[in-house]
Amino acid sequence: MKIDITELLKKQRGTYEVHNIIEDYNGTYIGKDIKFLSPLELKGTFTKVGDSINFKGNVKADLLLNCSRCLEEFTYNLDLELEEDFCKKQQEQEEAMILEGNTVDFEEIVLNAIDFALPIKKLCKEDCKGICFSCGTNLNTKTCLCNNDDDESEDEFIDPRFAKLKNLFKDK
Repeated sequence: MKIDITELLKKQRGTYEVHNIIEDYNGTYIGKDIKFLSPLELKGTFTKVGDSINFKGNVKADLLLNCSRCLEEFTYNLDLELEEDFCKKQQEQEEAMILEGNTVDFEEIVLNAIDFALPIKKLCKEDCKGICFSCGTNLNTKTCLCNNDDDESEDEFIDPRFAKLKNLFKDK
């Protein structure tokens, strides 16, 4: 995912528009459980002022994720704002990525941004009921017969080391 910015580097000031659709990721996995369902779309503008270059744009893709509650796969529409600063090695700036040559390699930048943008708890829907902790039934599609609502069935799942804590606030 390299972008050639040779023409922009020759100027003192200027902009360079980018609109790339990267097919390479379609159908591939990143990490152990995130799959790209569509090509990755990178769209934005490089702006050069003096020796520094700034990129502002966004990344779009459809990802296949697993729900943290019910474990079912679902489509997540990623639409991520991206901003990155670049500079030549001689002008090293604290927050800027270092440019080597006349190309910018966005692969690591985009994959890291996607990783940070994904929710920690990935949910197929806000009100996902999850799975029954007794029988493993997906409670979004079926009702199980485990009757986990009463106190007696709850007692069998309490770790015996913590059983006394259950009665700690009963009187209050």
